[in-house]
Formats: sequence, C-alpha cells, structure tokens
Amino acid sequence: MKKCLLVFVLLTLFGFISQGTAQERFLVKVSPATPEETKLLSGSGVIAYAKTADFYLAEATKENLDYLENLGISYQVLDDEPEFSLYYFVWAKPGEDVSKYLDKIKEKATVLEAEGERAIIKGHPRRIEELTSYGLSLKLIKKRPLPIKPEDELPDLLKVKVPAYDPLIDEIIQQVTTSKLTDYVADLSGENEVLIGGLPETLLTRYTFTDDCDKAGQYLKEKFEGFGLTAWYDTFTVPGAYPYYVMDIVSTPTGDTAWLGCLYSGVWKSTDAGNSWYNISGTDSYLLWALSAPAPDTLYGAGNDGVIIKSTDGGDTLVSAEQSYLSESKRSLF
Repeated sequence: MKKCLLVFVLLTLFGFISQGTAQERFLVKVSPATPEETKLLSGSGVIAYAKTADFYLAEATKENLDYLENLGISYQVLDDEPEFSLYYFVWAKPGEDVSKYLDKIKEKATVLEAEGERAIIKGHPRRIEELTSYGLSLKLIKKRPLPIKPEDELPDLLKVKVPAYDPLIDEIIQQVTTSKLTDYVADLSGENEVLIGGLPETLLTRYTFTDDCDKAGQYLKEKFEGFGLTAWYDTFTVPGAYPYYVMDIVSTPTGDTAWLGCLYSGVWKSTDAGNSWYNISGTDSYLLWALSAPAPDTLYGAGNDGVIIKSTDGGDTLVSAEQSYLSESKRSLF
C-alpha cells in the first residue's frame, strides 16, 4: 500500500513539473508599426509563418508575448493550439466582404479572425477546400519560418504581393467542383469512356512509353483548352540506353554479379557489384516482372503474356521457354 501511495505521489509531482516546464504556444497576429519595431520583433523569439502588408502571423510562447508587451509591440492571440492545427487564409472576391460568407465558412472550419476581404481559419483540409465552390480563394499557411525584416531589406521574392483578380481563373474555380474532379480521376483511370481528339477512348494505363500515356496527356490538354486556357504537353526520351521500370534485382551470393529485370528495357547485368550495368542484347521485348538466380550461372525471368526465360551462362544469352499453356502474366519466381 505504501509503495502504491509513493508511486502515486511521484506521478503527481511529475505531472506538476511537466505542466510547469511545458511551453504553452499561441498563434498570434503581430503588427509592428515601424521598421524599428520590426527589427525588435526579429529578436523576440516568435516564429513567423506568414506576412501581409499589415502584420505577421506567428507562433509564440508566453515568454515571447511578455517580451513583445514590454516593448509595446501590438499583438493579438488567435489560437492556443498551433502545434496541432492547420491554418488557412480565405479571401472573398475583390470588392466583397468576407463576412458575407461567414455562415458557410463556419460550416466547414473554425474562424479565428475575419476582416474585410480576408479571414483566417483552421480545420480539416478536405472540408476547408470545399469553400472554393463558393468562389472563395484559399491559401494554406505553411509552418515554415520566414525572415522578420523591414520590407525594404527583404529580397523581391519575399516582398508582399497582392495577386491580381483574374475573371478567367474565377470562372474556372466556379466550374471545378469535387464531383467533377472525381470524374476526371475516373476518366484517367479507365473507369469512364472519354473523347480524345473526337474519338472514344478508354485509358487502361498511364504507364510511361505506352500509347495511353500520350492519350492521357492529350485528354488533359483538351480539358485545359475547354477552360479557355492555352495548353500543350511534350513527350520526351532520355538519350542513351539505361534501365527503366526496374521490377526485380537478383545477385550471386557474393554480390559481385547482379541482374536487373525491367519492363520495357529487358535484362541488365553488372559484374562489378553494381558499379556499372550493360543491357543483355535481345531482351528488350521481354516485359519482365521477376527474376531468380538459383545458381551463379543460372537465371530465370518471368513477365507479361506468360513469358518465362532462362539462361545457363550467367545471363549472357537468354532463351524463351515455350509454354503454350501459360497465358497469364507472371509477377514472381521462387
């Protein structure tokens, strides 16, 4: 009983000590009035995550806030859970007051502040992103420290820039709904038949080097053009031979000799522990998923269309095992 009581007392004391030493943190809006106050703010210990023309949005401890108060720098506490929360800026359309949308915003998120065209909110990203369907603009406040310096000392890249209103972008935002995005994904995944270049198509794959990959690019191009945007896409290849879509790797017990089995680029071999590789001639047509090397000079491969290949000279030459009864793709060898 005494031991139990002692443990309880120790745990209680530990809890008090933990509470006393834990640093409570806050999300604060800090408004330095002069360049001199901005320089003082940089030494206060607060961590700035966003900057507007009028204020910094920052994370601070109670000690930091006491420091600001002693300096006479104005601040406002917006939230006391910055470690566990995601924050967003929300903007109404130019000329509109965000208060017009507050009821809708509150259905999706917690409003920390609303002023003029802008609000600061927190909540679940998926629900917050639904606010774009009302014509609102969003920006995630990334928890990445920003330099705290007077405007004239910042590089051009970090100076506050107010994005210009673009009616075309606004029109696109009005058209792109969650259900439409779901449909686009289904179109690109082969669940729906789509029109590409005026012809019906079903995109069964988007693997590189396949015809459907190019068709998917054309599909996206036509979607962007449907929004009134100028769009293009490029196809490219990397010069020189190299292994791509590596599906399996096997080696001898010492690791000095190794083989790669690839989709679309055949079998590759290394005899210097992987420092360099060369393609085994005549294997490009084998769409391989798996290799097995049961002995140093014996190599098996298996892949699409039921193909099985074998080598008895360490992979320098490979022959296809004619197995008419194997019509399914093979993805493993034991």
